[in-house]
Amino acid sequence: MLSELTNYTSIVLGPETSRNKLSGFRIVPISEAQAMLLLITDQGHVDHHLVNLPKEVTLSDVERTVNILNERLVGVPLDELSSRIPTEVKELLVGHVENSERLSSIVFDTLKNSNQEKVYFGGKTNILNQPEFHDVAKIRDFLQLVEEEKGIYDMFRNIPDGIQVKIGRELDNDLLNNLSIITATYQIADERVGGIILLGPTRMEYARMMGLVDVFSKDLTAVLTKLYRDQQK
Repeated sequence: MLSELTNYTSIVLGPETSRNKLSGFRIVPISEAQAMLLLITDQGHVDHHLVNLPKEVTLSDVERTVNILNERLVGVPLDELSSRIPTEVKELLVGHVENSERLSSIVFDTLKNSNQEKVYFGGKTNILNQPEFHDVAKIRDFLQLVEEEKGIYDMFRNIPDGIQVKIGRELDNDLLNNLSIITATYQIADERVGGIILLGPTRMEYARMMGLVDVFSKDLTAVLTKLYRDQQK
């Protein structure tokens, strides 16, 4: 919505994995060969992963695995799960679940994807409509930059609270010398969890764009806080 209203590129940073703790796993059978594995955090975030089940693995095996994981790992930070499973869960899986090795592999793949900080783009190519990006080399470099989500997350992870503006060379990135960013953070309850970035040309209408980013920051905080509190009831 923000990118559509502005015709610029918008970026939302999800919560850092170190701030998230496991609230629980859920399993939703889809067929004998597939299931949806849900990972839920204490901040209300849900990661869903469609997993293919080998023929020798039954849904009953998967349910036992999920029950053991919930019993042992609820409350553990997401970035510690991979190291805690071999020490706290492996023996239980071997003792109570057939095909435990195959299931452990499925769970580890799910955790690996869930432990990555999330970056969400709106209008990723909108910025290329600006005159500053009529140079093919600049287009190529910019697309390479936004494709590297880890780099984008690291670039903006420490944005300050409140509405902030940085212009051109203040961004310390040659690819962004002709651009500006407007940033804000959002919260769940009273805890800061992520950021919003609007990327546009240095000649953007700053007053209007700052107002839009501020509204989206407050609305996102309100929606996520309500979801979180509803889940806690």
